[in-house]
Amino acid sequence: MNRLKFRVWWEKEKRYRTDISITPIENFCQEGFVVEQCVGLKDKNGTLIYENDIVLGSTGFKRFKYRIIWSETELGWALQNLETRLCIAMNVFTPDEIEIIGNIHEQT
Repeated sequence: MNRLKFRVWWEKEKRYRTDISITPIENFCQEGFVVEQCVGLKDKNGTLIYENDIVLGSTGFKRFKYRIIWSETELGWALQNLETRLCIAMNVFTPDEIEIIGNIHEQT
């Protein structure tokens, strides 16, 4: 089994392709396809979290929307606040405090 998981957004059909193999990955490193990596965690509903997912996270009584990104500053997966564009490390929240509500391709 592969240790890393990926999904492919197919721009032409405006949907994720799950019926195809992305091996070799070079086949999808071209215009029209967006390859997204799984971060290796699940949200509070048990759904795998992928790059470019939009999640809700709570800070005290406030809930914020974040985009999952790779951050050179954090040297790992991070949450980018959709309002302020500021990034925080994913370990600020436990997986049971994060809920996937969509992704950047299918805005919610």
